[in-house]
Amino acid sequence: MNETAIRKAREYIIETYPDIPIPATSYLVLFSPRTGSTLLSSYFTNIGFGCPIEAFTSHLNYRKNLNWDIDYSDPHAHFKKAFSYQTVNGVMGMKMSYIQFKLFLEDARKLLETFDTELGDAEIVEVFLPQVYYIYIRRRNKIKQAISLAKAGQTGIWAEEEGQNTEYKKYLLPTVYDHRYIESCLDTSLTNDIFWEIYLQRNNLSALTVFYEDLVTTYVV
Repeated sequence: MNETAIRKAREYIIETYPDIPIPATSYLVLFSPRTGSTLLSSYFTNIGFGCPIEAFTSHLNYRKNLNWDIDYSDPHAHFKKAFSYQTVNGVMGMKMSYIQFKLFLEDARKLLETFDTELGDAEIVEVFLPQVYYIYIRRRNKIKQAISLAKAGQTGIWAEEEGQNTEYKKYLLPTVYDHRYIESCLDTSLTNDIFWEIYLQRNNLSALTVFYEDLVTTYVV
């Protein structure tokens, strides 16, 4: 990585957008759907180690539920709110699928568009998240992951909290077996994994790898 270019770009961001809080400590949870990323992120939030969410999702309902009241087409407003919200006790955490990562990079490059230096993807991350830690969560059993993704896609239920009202389930249509849909979900899962593996290898980055199967058997509330 070009450390000099990264430092100069970071100085440019701090000077141009002083209200975007550049964290001293940060981490990214790299995930594909149905790998336990929400469970892992909830743990970090509960212990006050950042507040990782999908801040760069394009999903309209997710954005609406955040109730951030910002213009998501404005990268300055988006970065300012996302970084502030996800920083707790001086630590910023964020979770990203590869599609969300691309949106993050797109917005980041817009903020740097008047800064005359070509930076790679990993260098862009370092500009905003100095010495970021990567946590890569994945699932060994890809078939079960695909089936779980297919069920979530059919029901719209992606996560449930203990003690929540489940009355709404009476109005849901039952899930149906659709092997083509499951195959599509498997492709989605593999695409995410391949993207993250290539990104980490190409940029010579190390990551703490967490497997869903290990997380659910050792998780302590």
